[in-house]
Amino acid sequence: MQTRVIIFLIFTFIVVIFSVMNIQPVVIDFYFAKANVPLILVIIFSIFIGALLMYILSSMKYLKTTRKVKMLEKENDRLQQELQETKKQMEVETPQNQPSLD
Repeated sequence: MQTRVIIFLIFTFIVVIFSVMNIQPVVIDFYFAKANVPLILVIIFSIFIGALLMYILSSMKYLKTTRKVKMLEKENDRLQQELQETKKQMEVETPQNQPSLD
C-alpha cells in the first residue's frame, strides 16, 4: 500500500513540474471551432481522461471477477453438498459390521 502511495506522489510531482514548464497557450482545433488554452490544461485534462478510462476498465474487470467468484462459490457449495450426500449414501449401502465368513 505504501509503495502505491509513493509511486503516485512521484508521478504527481513529475506531472506538476512538467505542467508548470508548459504554460504557453496552444490552439485546439475542433471541427466547428478553435480554442486557445494553456498547454497545462490540455496536459491535466488528458491525464484526467486517461485516469478515468483506467478506472472504468479496472472496475469492469473487478465486477466481472467478483461475479465469477460468486458463481464458483455457489458451485463449490453445491458440489460439497453433493459429496456429503454421496458419503451418506455410501455409509448406508455399505454396512459397518459385516459378519465374517469363518
